[in-house]
Amino acid sequence: MEELYTYRQRLLKRFETVVDDLRSAAEGIPAERWQTTLDASGQTPHRILAHLRDIEAGALSVRLRRILDEEHPYLKLFDDDGWMELHYNPGEPPQAILDDYARLRQEELGWLESLPPQDWNRAGRHPWWGLRALQWWVEQTLVYANQHLAKLLEAGDQAC
Repeated sequence: MEELYTYRQRLLKRFETVVDDLRSAAEGIPAERWQTTLDASGQTPHRILAHLRDIEAGALSVRLRRILDEEHPYLKLFDDDGWMELHYNPGEPPQAILDDYARLRQEELGWLESLPPQDWNRAGRHPWWGLRALQWWVEQTLVYANQHLAKLLEAGDQAC
């Protein structure tokens, strides 16, 4: 069990440090590049960052909280494309987006850092993923953040 506890501590540490990595990646993107299309997908660094924050706020953080608050909650699908279509603001400062994301992450860490070991096994049911434990959702939230971080780092590299 000690290996599992150590793994969870490393997971939470990375859950925290990815925010600083996102800030560093954002600093590497010149102001004039934030609205520049990166590839055929039409994504811009600004939209990538806003998407990460909005998915965290509208889906991932909500799922973590529901799993902690309810016994086997049903976790609805989140229409991220529809959300972005209706709510995306290309004029929102990247720093404001990062600050929102950092605030969400600190809130999540507050929930997770003091969890008793058995609560990591609490689960929620999702229409695509089925019944998954809280630990899996934390891992997936971090995977998602790392994917967006990689895109932002690439955008910064393209600026050079």
